[in-house]
Amino acid sequence: HTGGILGTPAYSGPETFREGKFSPESDQFSLAATLYEAIRGSRAFPGDDAVSVASKIANDAPAPFAESLRYPPELDSALAQGMARDASAPFATR
Repeated sequence: HTGGILGTPAYSGPETFREGKFSPESDQFSLAATLYEAIRGSRAFPGDDAVSVASKIANDAPAPFAESLRYPPELDSALAQGMARDASAPFATR
């Protein structure tokens, strides 16, 4: 709807806040954010309201955690790539 945010902010890619644009890249962001939370047990971009969460998504990288949970470090890299702030940085789509 006009002037509103569609979806849950913690799982919305940065381009959805900037441009209201949804794409395969924003789907990748959502999947990576969901996997991050499922594996780590906490959100990649925590916050008390949509504005603070959107600010973290736009400005911060998700905190790495793989080593502390005894996962391969590539897990942090893959999740960070999926949640990249630049929509052209996630994994290639078909």
